[in-house]
Amino acid sequence: MRNKVWPGGLVVVLAAMFGTVLTADQQSSSGDGDLVADQLDILTERLHGQESPSVQLTLDKTNVFVGEQFTAKIKIRGATPKGIVWKLNFSDGSKELRGEFDDKRSVTRSHRYSAAGVYQVEARVQGLGKPHQYRQTIHVSKQESPGNTPAGQGSTEASSADDDCQEDRRQLKHYYIGLLALVSLVAVQCMAFAWFIHAVTTKIRRFTCQ
Repeated sequence: MRNKVWPGGLVVVLAAMFGTVLTADQQSSSGDGDLVADQLDILTERLHGQESPSVQLTLDKTNVFVGEQFTAKIKIRGATPKGIVWKLNFSDGSKELRGEFDDKRSVTRSHRYSAAGVYQVEARVQGLGKPHQYRQTIHVSKQESPGNTPAGQGSTEASSADDDCQEDRRQLKHYYIGLLALVSLVAVQCMAFAWFIHAVTTKIRRFTCQ
């Protein structure tokens, strides 16, 4: 009796494997990699008997800058996707995303944060017998703008600017002193020339009077 049952069960297993792999090959030729991965998961579950439903939440990045895009992926295992509802919350006040799984048994959504901080990405799945809830932490930092300078560099540049300003003031002071000396010299020469003209005129008058 056992010899008759075993070949039949083997045929069923091989048929399921062949059908699954064939579906994966067809989807791979159409470029749908996610569906291929899901079909391979189904094959693995059938081979190892892992039929208990499970949910997986993954982020492609866990450290991003403000405004930088990242993706969150919810994936179910051990269950058919029909009638299973997913919800995705990014805990930043944005609208909660929701929908139903398609044949891929996974859903991917992108998001951007507008403020720095530490956020919890929360995924909830309903329809697997009991609610499944998962969280992933993501760190969002403020991106340094091109106008910002590293710590210490700003003070160094300010000190250099002050030194340049003081040097300009010293040079301007020397310029004014030189200009004043030149004006004084011209004034002295003018006075000396005027005195010389006065002296010559006086002598000419005396000579004429005699």
